[in-house]
Amino acid sequence: MLEGAVEASSNGVVLADPNLPDMPIIYVNPAFERMTGYSSDEVLGHNCRFLQGDDRDQPDLQELRSAISEARGCRATLKNYRKDGSSFWNELYIAPVYGPDGRLASYVGIQNDVTGRQEAQEALRRSEELLRLATEAGGIGIIRFGLEGNEVSCHGNCVEIFELEPDAVASTREELLGKAHPDDRESLNRSWKLALTDGTPYDLKHRLVRKDGSVRWVTQKGRVYRDAEDEAGQVIGTVQDITSLKESEEEKSRSLERERRIRVESDRARRRTEIMASASRLLSSSLDYDETLNTITGLFVPDIADWCLLHLLEDDVWIPVTGAHADPEKGLLVEELGDHLPNSENGLLAEVLRIGRPALHQNTEGSKPEELSYDTGRMGLLRNLEPRSCMGVPLKAAGKIIGVLTVVSSSPENSYSPEDLSMAARLADRCALALENARLYREQSYVARTLQHGLLPHRLPEIPGVEVGVEYLPAGEDNEVGGDFYDLIDTNYDGWLCILGDVSGKGARAAVVTALIMYTLRAVAFQGDKPSAMFAALNGAMVRHDTSSQFCTAICARLEPEEVGGGEIKLTLARAGHPSPLLLRDGSVEEIGAPGKAIGVFPELDLEDHYMNLVPGDVLLLYTDGVIEARSSTGEFFGEERLKSFLKSCTNSDAASTAGRLRESVLEHKGGPGDDVAILAMRVTG
Repeated sequence: MLEGAVEASSNGVVLADPNLPDMPIIYVNPAFERMTGYSSDEVLGHNCRFLQGDDRDQPDLQELRSAISEARGCRATLKNYRKDGSSFWNELYIAPVYGPDGRLASYVGIQNDVTGRQEAQEALRRSEELLRLATEAGGIGIIRFGLEGNEVSCHGNCVEIFELEPDAVASTREELLGKAHPDDRESLNRSWKLALTDGTPYDLKHRLVRKDGSVRWVTQKGRVYRDAEDEAGQVIGTVQDITSLKESEEEKSRSLERERRIRVESDRARRRTEIMASASRLLSSSLDYDETLNTITGLFVPDIADWCLLHLLEDDVWIPVTGAHADPEKGLLVEELGDHLPNSENGLLAEVLRIGRPALHQNTEGSKPEELSYDTGRMGLLRNLEPRSCMGVPLKAAGKIIGVLTVVSSSPENSYSPEDLSMAARLADRCALALENARLYREQSYVARTLQHGLLPHRLPEIPGVEVGVEYLPAGEDNEVGGDFYDLIDTNYDGWLCILGDVSGKGARAAVVTALIMYTLRAVAFQGDKPSAMFAALNGAMVRHDTSSQFCTAICARLEPEEVGGGEIKLTLARAGHPSPLLLRDGSVEEIGAPGKAIGVFPELDLEDHYMNLVPGDVLLLYTDGVIEARSSTGEFFGEERLKSFLKSCTNSDAASTAGRLRESVLEHKGGPGDDVAILAMRVTG
C-alpha cells in the first residue's frame, strides 16, 4: 500500500544511498519523472546535483550540504533544470532514513514544483518596485482644490494626463471637466460637488478625450481634507491613467466570452458524444414500432432540438407520424402541425429527398412556411414554434430514403453548425436501422401470430357431460411460433380425442413439425385406433419426414361415454415422453398413464394404453412442461408438488376456472421468460 501511495504521489520522491560513492540516486517515482523530464533509467546511479545545472552557488545549497554532512533533515528551495533545459523552482525536503541496525541507510527527498509561487513572489516584488518608481516618476497625478474658488492645483503626472501646458501647476475645474468625455462630465461634476458640499468621498472611472481625439481611461479618487489651520477644507484627489488596465479588462472580458463559447461548444460536443453513445442502447431496447418512433424523437429533444417532427415517405407522400417539443405546452402545437400533410414538392423535405443527404438552414427566423414544407396557412403555428435554425436529416433503409426528421432550434444561441448536421446524420442512420428492424419485426410478428393461430383449433367441440377449459401461453418473442399444441377432435362415431403436446424448439422449424403432427393426428383420428397406435403412425410420419433434429412429447386421451353407468366416461390414454396427466378425484390427486418414448426419435415407440373410467366430479389435467418448469426469480421451479397442491384446491371449480387459475399461478411464479405453457382441463359433470 505504501509503495502504491509513493508511486501515485503528485510530489517527486527520490531515494539516494549515502553508503555508495557520490551518494547516487537509487529510486525515483513517476512524479519525479514528470517534473524533471528524466526517466528513472537516466538518473539511477547519478547524484542529484545534475539538476542544478551550472547554478552551483545558490543560497540554499550550502544549507543542504550541511544537512547531509550532519545526517539531518532540511528544507531548501533550489532552481533546477529539466531535461529539456527549462528551469523550475524545486522546494526540496530531505530526511535521513535509518535501518533496523540504526545505521544511516538512505536519504529520502520530497520534491514540490513551486515555480508558480516563486514567480508570483518575484512578480509581486517587481510590481512593488514599479509602483514606487511610477509614484516617484510622477505616474500618478494629484489634484487639489478648495471649497471656495475655481482653481485646481495640479501635481505629479497631471500635465501628461490632462494634456496641460508644460510646467503648469494649476488649472480650473471647468478646464478639467472640459477634457472629460461628454458622456462622463455630469457624473464627474456631481462627484466633485458632493465632495465639496457634503464631504462625500468619490471614486470613479471616466474617459478623457485627448487633443488628437483618442480616448483614455482614468480613475479619480478623492475626499475632503481639513486641518486646524484650514477650517474651510479642501478636496485632495489622485488621478491615474488606467487605459491599459481597461483594455486588459476588456480583453479579459472578450477572453471570458471566448472561453464561455468554447465551453458551450465543448459541452455540446460532449453531449453529442453522450447521445451517440446512448443511442444504440436506447434504440435496441425495444422492437416495438411505435415505441421506436417515440425513442427517435426522444433522442433529439431536448438535448439537440427544441422540437422535431418525423415524416415517413409512403407512396411518394410525406406522412407525419410523430413529433416532440421540449415544452409540453408547445408539444400540442407540434402535434397540430403534424396533423397537416406537408408539401411534397417544395421546402426542406423536398430538398432532402432531391439531394439525398442532410440539409442545414442556419437562420430560419421569420422564414416563410413553405421553406419548412408547409403552406402559408401554417404561418401562425410556425410563428409560435419559433424556428430559428433547422436541419433536415434523411432516414435511409437499403439505400432508399424512408423518412426525414426535421430538427429545429428555437434558441438564438443554438444555431446549428455543420458539426451538428454531421452528428444528426449519423444519429439518423442509427434511427433508420432501428426503425427498419422494428418494421420487419412487426411484419414477422404478424406472420407468426397468423401461423400460430392457424396451428391451434379455432373452437373446441362440446363433449356431453364434460366441461373443457383451455389456456395457451406462448413464451417466445412475438415473431416466434411456440412449440406447444393442443386439439380436441370429435370423431363423430366413437367419442372425442384430446391431444396435447410439446415440439422441441420454436420458430419456423417448430411450426413445420407442429403442422405435420396436427394434420397427421387428424388424419388418423377417424380410423378408430387406440391412442398408442395413433402415436405410432405419427412417429412413422416424422421419421419418414426426416425430423431428426426435431421431436415432440405428447398425450392422447380418447373419451367415450358409457352407455350405462350414470354419466361415466371411458378413458383410453397414451403418453409419449410427456409429463404425467393428473387426476383429481374425491380431493386426492394421482398421476395416471405409463411413461413412453418421445415421438420422432426412435423407429419404434412401443407405447402402452392406460384404461379407466372417469366418474362425475373427476378432473383430468393435461399440461406441458412449461407449467412445472416455470422458474421464479430466485431459481425455484413451480414443480409437480406445487401443481398437485394447486389441483387439490380446484375440487369445486369448473374446468375453465381451473385452467385459468393455473395459468395465473404460473405467471405469478415466473420471474421472467420461460417455456411455452399449454393447459387442458376436463371435468366430468355427468
